[in-house]
Amino acid sequence: MKKTITYLCLLLPTFITAQQNQSRLMYSSSIQPNQQIECIPKEIRAFVDKEMEQNLSMLKASSKLNLQTRSVDVLFDWPLRLASGRPNLPYHVTGNYVDLDQATSAITDYNCGTQSYNNHSGIDIGLTPFGWKKMDDNDVEIIAAAEGQIIGRRDGDFDRNCGASAVPGNYIFVQHSDGTKAYYYHMKNGSVTSKVVGDNVSRGEYLGVVGSSGNSSGPHLHFEVRSSTNALIDPYNGTCNNITSRWTSQRPYREPTIHLLSTHAHQTGPIFPSCPTTETPRIKTNFQSGDLVDFFSYFHDQDNGHSVAHRIYRPNNSIYNQWASNFTSYIQVSLWAASWYLPTPAPQGTWRYEATYQGQTVSTNFTVNVSLPVELLNFNIFPTKKSVELAWETATERNNAYFIIERSSNGEKFEEISRMKGAGNSENNIKYSFSDTNPLPLGYYRLKQVDDDGQEKNSHILTARWHQPSDVWSFYPNPVKDKIVISGSNTEIREIRILNGVGQVVLTHENNGNEVDVSPLVSGIYFIELSSGLNKSIKKFVKR
Repeated sequence: MKKTITYLCLLLPTFITAQQNQSRLMYSSSIQPNQQIECIPKEIRAFVDKEMEQNLSMLKASSKLNLQTRSVDVLFDWPLRLASGRPNLPYHVTGNYVDLDQATSAITDYNCGTQSYNNHSGIDIGLTPFGWKKMDDNDVEIIAAAEGQIIGRRDGDFDRNCGASAVPGNYIFVQHSDGTKAYYYHMKNGSVTSKVVGDNVSRGEYLGVVGSSGNSSGPHLHFEVRSSTNALIDPYNGTCNNITSRWTSQRPYREPTIHLLSTHAHQTGPIFPSCPTTETPRIKTNFQSGDLVDFFSYFHDQDNGHSVAHRIYRPNNSIYNQWASNFTSYIQVSLWAASWYLPTPAPQGTWRYEATYQGQTVSTNFTVNVSLPVELLNFNIFPTKKSVELAWETATERNNAYFIIERSSNGEKFEEISRMKGAGNSENNIKYSFSDTNPLPLGYYRLKQVDDDGQEKNSHILTARWHQPSDVWSFYPNPVKDKIVISGSNTEIREIRILNGVGQVVLTHENNGNEVDVSPLVSGIYFIELSSGLNKSIKKFVKR
């Protein structure tokens, strides 16, 4: 089935019937320009641009604004990367390019195509497959495409939007040494770098995690480049944009890619619920003789005339079965499946499902007639205000003694933080959970499964960014002319500081009441910071 859908809100698959068959298209998606949601609407752009100009003025007034020292154009690296410990598999699809025709309703991208929407001013890079799960697991990080100075920063906005939003969303703006500015938009709430306006960032430095804050219909990065005069720059070189490419290594207009292969019990393939519910991959890797197995393959930018060679290998590396998928049309994102019975009897051991597409070969292993100590269905992580929550589920357990929950600060050296008894032997799904009530600001987690004879197996690694919750308090009025009144704080406030827009302390108030006199300050944007020992909380206000 082929349908046109809004950006990255994927279709529910229709599963194939209970029989052997070659590849069937399970779902497909593409961009429909008139359904697009504008990433930065005019009213939001006016707000963020005004705030950015105020930041630039304050940096300049305090002699903290970096000078424009380059006469040669700054080039940009790709602004995304996989987080540490993730499988090295393709993770993105470029959904929309810059619309070069900003004056009319016509759509023209740099390649003279229409892969954009009217007046789109950046590049939309989405996550696939399982975009929401990748976002939840912090799988894909946004990084600085070039070195520069932060001139805009926002965090704290809701990040699971499926359409229009009245708030700007979470972002970082960076100005470079040639005067250009890069916008990194739609970041995940709580993931934005702790660096503030005025701080410098290096090329490749972490800025945040891909999210769906602001005007967004799914997890993606809106990457936008502006000149020193705020003119729109499309960094791509092409037939309709005859410039020297602003990329250090420009990617092709279309990138035919095989993202993932997976195996599933028949008719229990992945679940793609409605936006913004997290997808469930439901991958199964252990089967028995005679089982009917669904073999799934995920692609983007498949095109007419392309073909995929699929193969199933026995443990002795001989081919058990092979077939081809022949594409007859262009589809931006697609999922294909085929169902095949395993032989009876089937050789015991590790089998391999492999596919080759446009010079890329990807494979995944599964076992047949092997008694695994534990078959892990899923392993997820959820930061909360007070803890980091871990949850996992097993499909089967054999001689499972216990799980060790391990944590690391760098993704390399892990330490045990707890143990949880296993079920021993079970053929039923069992759910486990653990709360890390003393989390690290950046923590890497994994499970170590230990069976009765002491053999161990590690899970994949998940990452959690956790922020110390702020004390619940408020203040009024805002904007303010003379005095700020603080209310609602439940902790002892030891010190109150007022900071200007570039983080400089301009007023200190020892706590001898809930009023702060700000009348000496000139008009502008400031921050009020409450300190209660090790904990600090900060909010913005406007001085008239």
